[in-house]
Amino acid sequence: MTRTFKVLIALAVVVFLGLAFVGSTGASVEPQVMRVTIKDYQVSLSQFVVTPGKAVNLVINNQGDVPHQLVVQAYADASKDLVTSPMIGSHTIQSVSFTLAPGVYRIECVQVDHAARGMVNVLTANAPQPLAIPLRVDFLIPILGLVLGSAYIIASSLGLRLTKA
Repeated sequence: MTRTFKVLIALAVVVFLGLAFVGSTGASVEPQVMRVTIKDYQVSLSQFVVTPGKAVNLVINNQGDVPHQLVVQAYADASKDLVTSPMIGSHTIQSVSFTLAPGVYRIECVQVDHAARGMVNVLTANAPQPLAIPLRVDFLIPILGLVLGSAYIIASSLGLRLTKA
């Protein structure tokens, strides 16, 4: 085999292995940004699932005409407030940072009767599933054959000598 063909095969194998392990890297350390829009008697979340143990930056935008104050509580222990935002004036934005353990949480306004009138939403702290590709032998051998066969065809079409004459 020629040196060029060996390089092509090595490159094909490296690319294949690189693609096989995509998604196995750790999560970034930057906080998750979750936007909350509140109007009078309504709480809208930009997402409903966050990663547990990772910092969450809650950006609260009060688009309503009255001030509100949000609280985050675990459904399992609703008597204990985990996070309480400062009072958010009308048409202002506040930011609150916190970290959640795995579980289901309730976000509600603590002003008199606002939660009862619908100013409630739900948030879940759940670990994302890894995006690893299964590397079973019955999967790996046909794919490796496809990659090597493609490298052989490409090298042959480029006029490279692939076998000894």
